Amino acid sequence: MELSINNPEIYDIASVFYIFSDPTRLKIMIALLDGEKNVKSICESLNIKQSTCSHQLKILKQFKFVGTRRKGQKNFTMLLITILKIFCFLDIHWFLVFKKIVPIS
Repeated sequence: MELSINNPEIYDIASVFYIFSDPTRLKIMIALLDGEKNVKSICESLNIKQSTCSHQLKILKQFKFVGTRRKGQKNFTMLLITILKIFCFLDIHWFLVFKKIVPIS
């Protein structure tokens, strides 16, 4: 596959960097590695406000890093993509894209 600066995959890679650019989002994803949790338990374990947690979860959900499941009156959040998958994606695509942008001698 030929990659160029105008390739749409660059936007996918940029979105991964965007997700990882916020420490709270990283903490939330790490907290979810143990399994699904509701917002209250995430907030308590990370010592953050519910509004902060909900805002970051909304972004993670928008980029399909997390999903939700409703049980009764509670919503449970779970990782849809594992950290390993993310780093594998970055390793392959990042190298290919940046090799084209900045030639490696």
